[in-house]
Amino acid sequence: MNEKSGISMLKGILLMRCPSCRKAPMFINPNPFVWKSMGEMNMKCPVCGHAIDQEYGYYVGAMYFSYAMMVAWNFSLAVAVYVITGQLFDNFKLIIGLGIGSSIIISPIIFRYSRVLWSYLFFKILKK
Repeated sequence: MNEKSGISMLKGILLMRCPSCRKAPMFINPNPFVWKSMGEMNMKCPVCGHAIDQEYGYYVGAMYFSYAMMVAWNFSLAVAVYVITGQLFDNFKLIIGLGIGSSIIISPIIFRYSRVLWSYLFFKILKK
């Protein structure tokens, strides 16, 4: 638990809060599906002043989290289709359609969570 806010790290990640105080949101617009402001983040936390957007290119490494989450998402879709239908390769078009369609829908959420995870990872490393 964070002594300042009483919010655990897991809850802070799920709510997309500042990795330092876990009170203020990291993103300006809470709705990830507004394409114009999907990636706009607070430069500094309005509560504690922690630099959320550290420097230009800081979140480039977050693409590794994004890639891993998208692979896990599509793999779980393929497993779900296999469990429901009992066939995997006979439903290849269904799996591809579900994968592409759902990836487009879920990509803004994965984009944001990858940045949050990257920020929390480096806050823990820099804090030591």
